[in-house]
Amino acid sequence: MTVISTAGRRAARLSVRARVGFAAAVAVALVIVAVAPAAPPPGLTQHAKVVWNVDALVRDKFGSQRVCIYRYAYLNVGSGYCASEYTFTFAAAKHSTFRLISRASNPLAGPDVNATAIEFYGSNGPYVYCGHNQWLAVVNAHSQNWPIACVSP
Repeated sequence: MTVISTAGRRAARLSVRARVGFAAAVAVALVIVAVAPAAPPPGLTQHAKVVWNVDALVRDKFGSQRVCIYRYAYLNVGSGYCASEYTFTFAAAKHSTFRLISRASNPLAGPDVNATAIEFYGSNGPYVYCGHNQWLAVVNAHSQNWPIACVSP
C-alpha cells in the first residue's frame, strides 16, 4: 500500500487548482477576444478606414453571400444578374462602426451636394450612416474605382 503524506496531498490539490485556474483564465481570455470589437488596423489613411468599415458592414450584414453593386450606389444580395460584384479589400474586417439607418429620403439630397448616398437593398435605403452627421456616398460616379467617402449634408 502506498502512503501519501499530508504535504504530498496538498501539493496534488494545489496542482489541480492551478490547472483549473489556468484553464479558466484561458477560457475567459478567449471569450474576451471573441467579443472584442474589431477595429481598422493602425496606420490606415482616412479613406482606407472608410473602406475597412464598409467591408465590415457588408460582411456583418450579408455574411458570405454574393453582394452586388447596382448603379454605383445600391448594395444588395445578388441571386441573378449582378452589375458589379462587391470585392472585399480587407479580408477580416468585422464589426463596423457604420450603421444602416432607414429614412424617408436621401440624406444627401439637395442642390449643394455633389454626392449620391449609398443604400443597402435598393431604392429608399436604408442608408449608411458614418457617424458625426456624415453619410456614406459615391462622390464621383465616373471614376475607374468605387470612389466612396463619408459626406456631410
